[in-house]
Amino acid sequence: MNPAAARPGGLGSACPTFPPVRHLLAYLAFVGIPLAGLLGVLRLGQGIRAPQAVHGRYAVTRLDSAGACQAFLLSGDSSLIMTQSGQQVTATLGRTAAVTLRGSVSGSTLTLAGVVPAALPREAACPVGDTMRLVGQARRAPDHGRLDGTLAFLRCAECSTATFQAVRLLQPPGRGL
Repeated sequence: MNPAAARPGGLGSACPTFPPVRHLLAYLAFVGIPLAGLLGVLRLGQGIRAPQAVHGRYAVTRLDSAGACQAFLLSGDSSLIMTQSGQQVTATLGRTAAVTLRGSVSGSTLTLAGVVPAALPREAACPVGDTMRLVGQARRAPDHGRLDGTLAFLRCAECSTATFQAVRLLQPPGRGL
């Protein structure tokens, strides 16, 4: 027999074992703490409400007090298209999605703003560089969504505020927007 193997701590001795308490502490640290964190996040998430869905393509059904620019952006073959990610909403207006407005939805109130670009045609008569603001109330209906809103320019004194109603167009199943 080798004398080094027979001595405690020698080459032939077994590795020291950890007491069961250390295993329990390691289990709690690597499994218990993340599990407790997950349960806490799920508990907090129960009180969060998803914002109202306003995304989609809208057809303007009524347009009142509209100036030339608002009529150009909201009537005829123009479209109002909204995309949504949580509370953040982006809307495009006009025949070629020429004006982009960004903002948010809070409850059923929609508030968007954007700058009128220079790329619009002259017949639009839009005040280039002015800020356009859309404020609306989204309403749910059994078969569609509805938007009652106003479209105004912030710096143009002679421009009137247009009021409008729009109805969300239904998309075929399996299609986006």
